Amino acid sequence: MIYLAQELKERENIKHCLIICGINSLKYNWADEIKKFSDLSYKVLGEYITKTGKTKIASIQKRLEELKENIDEFFVIINKEVMQNKDFIKTYQKSKNKFDMIILDEAHKLVSPTSLSAKALLKLQATYKIALSGTIIMNVPENTYVSLKWTNNIKSTFTQFKHTYNIYGGYGGVSVIGYKNLEILQELI
Repeated sequence: MIYLAQELKERENIKHCLIICGINSLKYNWADEIKKFSDLSYKVLGEYITKTGKTKIASIQKRLEELKENIDEFFVIINKEVMQNKDFIKTYQKSKNKFDMIILDEAHKLVSPTSLSAKALLKLQATYKIALSGTIIMNVPENTYVSLKWTNNIKSTFTQFKHTYNIYGGYGGVSVIGYKNLEILQELI
């Protein structure tokens, strides 16, 4: 993804790439990998050095203030918890920074379309949106809905999506008793 972002920066002149980490500690893995495999600059949003030389992360409110202002670095790294703040979407939309590319790492951590992080994610716009996961389906087909919807691979509502892939039965016909159309889902993934 780092190489792809670099290529898009060179070919398409994209301004910034936002990296959203589904697992907080991955922020520093991304920073290390960018240093190792790229000459592009990066910023872990909210990171600062204390007077004693320790690295700390500012409050979410401070990170949002930082997101509003001009950011020189190409890669901007956040964790999904930042998106849970009620002001995140408004701040992202009014930011002075243009995020042409968004990478969602560990996309399987955002499975419920009603979670605050997923609701915010589904509102994020960018020319290039990439969801990364080694295990996109954790338990059931609907685990893939948020990633597929955000990346514009499906147009359906969550209810339509579930009815496409779940077989219902049991008392009242409301229990999931099996799955169908998994070859279509596999193709979408």
